Amino acid sequence: MDAEQLQETLNNYESYTVQGKDEDFCRDPQFLHSYEGNEFYVVEQRDRFATTLGGFVTEADLKLRTKDGKEISNIWGAGEVIGGANGHDSMPSMMNTWSISSGYVAANNALLQLK
Repeated sequence: MDAEQLQETLNNYESYTVQGKDEDFCRDPQFLHSYEGNEFYVVEQRDRFATTLGGFVTEADLKLRTKDGKEISNIWGAGEVIGGANGHDSMPSMMNTWSISSGYVAANNALLQLK
């Protein structure tokens, strides 16, 4: 990994948190947070061809839907079982980042419905 490029990426992101605008990926400002602490870890992630094999059907709100797209009331999905992330490839506990982030989105959407 190019250490100078990583530092530039970190510096850019930190400036986006200050200005409240992500110029690289247009993230919603509510999800921009400054780094905390002095120790960080880098995890390499790679695309896989086998990540679209099946799973529960959802839309961006992660609400489960029938095969014909009809919304199922009050049920959201998260993690390895939605969107065909693994399909028939069993990879338990290998999708932690996706599980955490999709769980956040699903829970947030469920809470918004309760309001």
